[in-house]
Amino acid sequence: LTFDAKNLFFASDYHYGHAGIIQYCKRPYVSVDEMDQTLSFGLQETVPHKGVMVFLGDLTFHTDPTKIDAQIHSLRAETKILVRGNHDGKEVAHSDKWDLVVDHLEIKVRFNGKTHRLFLSHYPHYSWPGSHHGGVHLHGHSHGQIPGYFVEKPNPQGLRNLVGGRLDISADCWDYRPVSFGQIWQRLEQM
Repeated sequence: LTFDAKNLFFASDYHYGHAGIIQYCKRPYVSVDEMDQTLSFGLQETVPHKGVMVFLGDLTFHTDPTKIDAQIHSLRAETKILVRGNHDGKEVAHSDKWDLVVDHLEIKVRFNGKTHRLFLSHYPHYSWPGSHHGGVHLHGHSHGQIPGYFVEKPNPQGLRNLVGGRLDISADCWDYRPVSFGQIWQRLEQM
């Protein structure tokens, strides 16, 4: 699968309906309702209807299919992909609101005149397909507890030459909003 970066967004670890995550991750919410509404609002403000939304696991703790379908619908994008996480039960994974459900995924993203190889998984990996050849690994699960890193190649001019890296896209790392590939690349460059 190859996508243009322009309308491609990623998110992970929203944990809709999970009261314990507020304390566990020190999220700035006083209630589950407030957290759920804020996460949904961020999606509405960020993701275009014609976009592609890749969710890297742990969408919701709800088991009611009606609530689950509403939360998947709130992802807003025309194309919705789930990379399953450890809290995505069969009710989430089997919803017909997803266009694709996988355990991990390799895609290509066209960005700034180049095509970048991405490996997507809920879990962080130390090594991934393409990790030594410019591949970028996006993951969730760790809620910001595992640092990302970048991979660079030597440059004849002595300048920094970023070619890839690993980055946590859990909601806790991105102000509880989905992120674009441009934002991801910018953060990798700042590491």
